[in-house]
Amino acid sequence: MYNWRNSITKVQYSLRDTNKLDEFKINLKNRFQALQDLGNKEETTMEDNWEGIKKSLTSTFQEVVGLNKHHHKEWISVETLFRIKERKNKKTAINNSRTRAEKLKIQAE
Repeated sequence: MYNWRNSITKVQYSLRDTNKLDEFKINLKNRFQALQDLGNKEETTMEDNWEGIKKSLTSTFQEVVGLNKHHHKEWISVETLFRIKERKNKKTAINNSRTRAEKLKIQAE
C-alpha cells in the first residue's frame, strides 16, 4: 500500500477505491448535467461557468471523500492558534509590501 504523503496525492489515494471512484464519477456527471441544463437556459459568462465547474468539483469531492480535518494538539489553546494565524497574516503583509517605508509601518503595528 502506498503512503499518499510520499508518492501520490490525497485525491489519487482516496479515489483508488473503485467504489468511491464510481460514486464520484456518478455524482460529478449529475452535477455537470445540471450545470449544462442551467447554462442552456440562461446567458452565462465564462467566469460563471468556471465558478460552477470549480464548485461542482470541490463539493462532489467533499461529499464522496470527505474533508481533511486538522487536529491540533490539545495543549495548544485557541488563543495561541489565533495568534499564530495573526502572525502569519502580518508576515505575508510585510513580504508583499513594496517599499521599506511600508514594511516599517506594518512592523510597527
